[in-house]
Amino acid sequence: MNTQDRVNKLMFEKTELATHKVELGLLQDLNKADSEIRKLNEKAAGTSGAVSRALEISETAYINLLNEAENAIEIADKYIAAAKDLGLDAPKAKTVKKYAIDVIIMAKEDLKRIRKF
Repeated sequence: MNTQDRVNKLMFEKTELATHKVELGLLQDLNKADSEIRKLNEKAAGTSGAVSRALEISETAYINLLNEAENAIEIADKYIAAAKDLGLDAPKAKTVKKYAIDVIIMAKEDLKRIRKF
């Protein structure tokens, strides 16, 4: 084998080795990226599930709040009517009724926001 052939052979082997190093480096980068997106996907999915559960719990709480506020209004109305029949004022019942109405308005707005998710 002459000198030219030896030089060509050595150059080809070095080029081939460099190509393998680049391919190995890219493969490592690809594996790292794959691992990272899988880990982040699991984390996001877990967070999404927690958010969904929190929204369901929140929605239920607001529905219960609406029902109880409506019940308070009915009771306050009956109390106000009974007090009126007796010729009395019912300031506590009026305060409770106003508060219950305010709560219903707020709860309905919050429920709309929750249900958008």
